[in-house]
Amino acid sequence: MAKLDDISKIEIANEIHSPAPVQNINKNTATQWNISCEHIRYGRCILVLVCIILITIIITVPTVLVHKKKMKTNNIIATTTITATISTTTTTTKAPLHNIITDKTTWIQNGITIFHQSYIDESDFEFSSMDIDDDNEIIYIVEHRNDRIIGLQLNRTNCPIVIDGNGTHQLSGPVDVIADKKTDSIIICQLLIGIARWSRQNATSVPIIFPNIHCNSLAIDDKGYLYVSDWKEKEVRRWEIGVSNKSTIVARGNKAGNHSEQFMSLILLFVDIDYSVYGVDKHNHRVMKWMKNATTGIIVAGGNGAGANLTQLSEPGGVIVDHLGNVYVADTLNHRIMRWINGDKEGTVVVGGNGRGNQANQLFYPSDLLFDKHGNLYVFDSYNHRLQKFEIESN
Repeated sequence: MAKLDDISKIEIANEIHSPAPVQNINKNTATQWNISCEHIRYGRCILVLVCIILITIIITVPTVLVHKKKMKTNNIIATTTITATISTTTTTTKAPLHNIITDKTTWIQNGITIFHQSYIDESDFEFSSMDIDDDNEIIYIVEHRNDRIIGLQLNRTNCPIVIDGNGTHQLSGPVDVIADKKTDSIIICQLLIGIARWSRQNATSVPIIFPNIHCNSLAIDDKGYLYVSDWKEKEVRRWEIGVSNKSTIVARGNKAGNHSEQFMSLILLFVDIDYSVYGVDKHNHRVMKWMKNATTGIIVAGGNGAGANLTQLSEPGGVIVDHLGNVYVADTLNHRIMRWINGDKEGTVVVGGNGRGNQANQLFYPSDLLFDKHGNLYVFDSYNHRLQKFEIESN
């Protein structure tokens, strides 16, 4: 390609030696050369611009990718931290009772009334039993006299009637209730007509699942087996709820009596983590324990006749056993809650024991008790028609 200087010399030479008529033609030729030069300059500018853009892209892209990788890594770390925090919080919130209660645990002696019969109507509660659904923080209370179950949502003021015998569900003589978390239902023990189940997902009916059982107490273990005390047959059976509905005798009264293989009437049951069965032998003033596969029971509380000494009970009510094997029992006619440390020959007063009355530190025929997941103690104070909460003290 010709250089620009050579092109200029040619133009000058033509101007000097060419005749006048040819001058305009030479000027047109120069103009075309100028246009070509401008195109060349423009093309070079485009080429330079493209090179600059390519160099910029080459430098920028790796930087962006590295930055994104760092951001992704940081997000993963942040997500992991959040997940770990949630997991830790859940574990702390749902701390099992054995991390809370010890042999030396005490409770504040003045109870707090969280429910009174007058909150609903003027009828009376007497000798009621109850159970707690810790996950949903609901206490279910049996009102035998009025054929209904009260569902008490903790930390709320409303107390809805869950099942009312005068309405659609038609309960008859309910005496005990237990929450079955696996089926999201509550199982109701009725004195004469059998055991019913009320689904919390479908409350239109309460079908009888075990008819012709003279039930006066229920318990359920962690595998979902149901334990039923039959007051007429004087036995406790473990039922497998399902298609087969199989049952096995786990405690037998062998006629009424006060020997280790006998009982008068087991009014309330409890099953521990080892599948031992505890029963309140009310009229023998004692709590009995049948270890798994045992044929006879042993006395774990009371058993020294009716009385107010620390070795005695007087027509006891509900019973709870902690992870250490310590027995908590409602000593009904002595208006107190007692604890028998595992293996001890006498008990200690947990709350009450200040004579019958309606003061904050008194009870009047307590009929049942339970703990929430925080270790707080709830006592149904039957003749005061109230549910008392005794808060746990620091260990």
